Amino acid sequence: DQERLDQLSEIIARGNKLMEESQEISNDIEKYKVVANAAGSRREAQQARKNIKRLEKKKMEKRMVAIGYYQAANDEKYALYNKYLDQLFLNGNAEDAKIGQGNTFRSEAEKSRRKVLSLRAEAEKQNDAEKRYDKLMEANAYELIALDNQKKALGTLAGLVPVAGEKIDVTRPVAEVPKTTIPQVKPPAPKQGNIKKEIEEPVVEKGITVKPDESKEIPSFLKDAKAKLTSPSG
Repeated sequence: DQERLDQLSEIIARGNKLMEESQEISNDIEKYKVVANAAGSRREAQQARKNIKRLEKKKMEKRMVAIGYYQAANDEKYALYNKYLDQLFLNGNAEDAKIGQGNTFRSEAEKSRRKVLSLRAEAEKQNDAEKRYDKLMEANAYELIALDNQKKALGTLAGLVPVAGEKIDVTRPVAEVPKTTIPQVKPPAPKQGNIKKEIEEPVVEKGITVKPDESKEIPSFLKDAKAKLTSPSG
C-alpha cells in the first residue's frame, strides 16, 4: 500500500506542475491584454486578442487535466485510508473515548466526501468551462478536508491524537487549503505499521511524475481536455 501511496503522490505532483504551467500562461495572457489595449493599429490589437483566446483555451486544458490527476489520486487515497480505519476499528483495542472521537472524524470525512460527489455531478452538467472548473476545484477542496479528517481518525485510534474534553473542530483541516494558484496539498500518508511517524512528519510532494492508473474512471470532459493538451497541434 505504501508503494501505491507514493505513486499517487507523484500523480498529484504532476497535477501541481500543470497548475504551475497554467499560471505561467495566465501571466502571458495579461501581457497580451496590455498589448491589445495599447496597440497602435487595429491589426496589432486583433492579433493580441487572438493570442489571448488561444492561450485561454490552453490554460483551461492544463487545469482540467490537473484536476483529473487530483481526482483520480485522491479518490484512491480515500479508499486506502478507509481500509486502514476499518482495520483499526476491527482490532478493538482502542478505548471507548478514542473510538467515539475516531468515529466523529470519520463521519465528517464521509460528509465531505458526499459533498465532493455532489459537486462533481454539478460540474458534469456545466457547459461553461470556467464554471465547470470552479465546481471541480470546490470539490477538490472538500476532498482534502475529507482526507485530513481520515488522518485525524487514524491518529486518534492509534493513540497519537489526544481525546480532549474541549470541543473538537472537526471541520478545519490540519493543513488548510492554501490560497494560491495551486490548491492541491498532500495530506500525510499513514505508513502501514508506522502511522505515528507519518502523522508527525508530513510528507512534501516530490516533482516526480508517473503515469496515472488508467483503470480509474475519468469523466469524458477530462479525457477530452487531456487529449487536446497532448495532441501535436496543442
